[in-house]
Amino acid sequence: MGVVSKKDYRKKYLTRATFDNGAKGVALDMFAKTGRLTDAAMVAGVSGTTVRSHLEQDPDFAQAWEAARQEYADYVTGLIEERAFKGVDEPIIGGKFRDQV
Repeated sequence: MGVVSKKDYRKKYLTRATFDNGAKGVALDMFAKTGRLTDAAMVAGVSGTTVRSHLEQDPDFAQAWEAARQEYADYVTGLIEERAFKGVDEPIIGGKFRDQV
């Protein structure tokens, strides 16, 4: 094995993924599903700081991010309403009302 130069090491291990439109689309899809910036950044192969930077600098991306945020908010709201109005079929295992079921 030879000695790896600093330049070769950087080129091989410290290359940075580009956050192009394809990666932004992947991030937006994940954010719409999870509502988590860190998950969106991870699947796009960049850091959360990179995503935040692009949100500040790219108005089109910021607008799409807001639409994805609203999509996730609507999904969560639907789940909350379903649980509130329909309830959940789970047995009461303990507590004050366990014998009244």
